[in-house]
Amino acid sequence: MAPEEIEVSIIIRTKNEEKQLGPVLEKIASQDYRGSYEIIIVDSGSTDKTAQIASDSGARFHRLDKEPFSYGYALNYGQRLAYGRIIVFLSAHCIPEDSTWLRNLIAPFTGGKPAGAVYGKQLPVKGVNPAEEFELGIFFPTPDRPPKAVFSNANCAITKTILQAYPFNEEIVYGEDFLWRKKLPAGIGVIYAPDARVYHSHPGSLRFWATHHAGVGMATAYLQKKEGIDNFYGRKGNLIKQVFSRLSFMLFFLNHGYFKAFFTFPALEIIRSVYYLRGLKAGAKKYGGLKTGQA
Repeated sequence: MAPEEIEVSIIIRTKNEEKQLGPVLEKIASQDYRGSYEIIIVDSGSTDKTAQIASDSGARFHRLDKEPFSYGYALNYGQRLAYGRIIVFLSAHCIPEDSTWLRNLIAPFTGGKPAGAVYGKQLPVKGVNPAEEFELGIFFPTPDRPPKAVFSNANCAITKTILQAYPFNEEIVYGEDFLWRKKLPAGIGVIYAPDARVYHSHPGSLRFWATHHAGVGMATAYLQKKEGIDNFYGRKGNLIKQVFSRLSFMLFFLNHGYFKAFFTFPALEIIRSVYYLRGLKAGAKKYGGLKTGQA
């Protein structure tokens, strides 16, 4: 297929994703989308069979040429390699739910009021990470409710022209999609497509949550100091809201039979507070001071 004939470029970021990449590529191959597309794997140093799996599938495989790694750089790097008019970003562990995923994700680009960017719904793999499972239902709800997530590049599509004009920030270590959406001009339409569904779950280990919350803390410091933006993902809120939020988690665990998650939730909360604060302080040291009350 000639480069000028490609309509959609699907860019997948990887690092040691041999367990997930195969199923993701199989699901992409089963899509009922009738247009032309290419698949580009942007890899950040895999040492497992990721490269072989990508090669066997016919995808274009490229290793990042820059250290240290940043998500923003990886996304921009993939965009520069792409031939398509529409760029789809898909995390290597986001598995499309069915054969309509791609068609539903890019449908808003051809509607009466064309979009500049679209992001789809993320479904949990049941039981893998109960706390994340609860959060995904809030951030990516059913069509009758507005999403709390303002954007996510784990499952999204953006026109190439917009990405060229407004690339992802390559300095922030976490939350580059949140920052991209916040800085995007108001006149560019961003649409939530709840019918473009993928399964997306991370391990429910305490190590995962420690890394996650430290990253949120670092991002909060960066957003405030460098961009003057309040990161609501890291906002604590008042005491009543905090108590209600924690009770909602615990009720969810009980109602779904996640008893281990219920009893380990206090430890998870300690990790959230400790590592968020560590990330916040590390970010303040790296980027400068914070507003009063953040640390």
